[in-house]
Amino acid sequence: MTNAKYAFMSAYLKGAEAKIVTSEHIDRVSKTPNIQDVLEVIKDTDIGRYLEEAVIKTFDDS
Repeated sequence: MTNAKYAFMSAYLKGAEAKIVTSEHIDRVSKTPNIQDVLEVIKDTDIGRYLEEAVIKTFDDS
């Protein structure tokens, strides 16, 4: 699957591009004081949407 045609076809068949955490997210997260702010920073990612539904207030809750 090294051909660009196959990579495009794979992405097309998945139906959506993965929303990943980028270096920009990491930079912003490293400056946040609490978990709620972290969730705000990553809310547009797949993991952010997952964690948004979880009820985690502190690291001990995870």
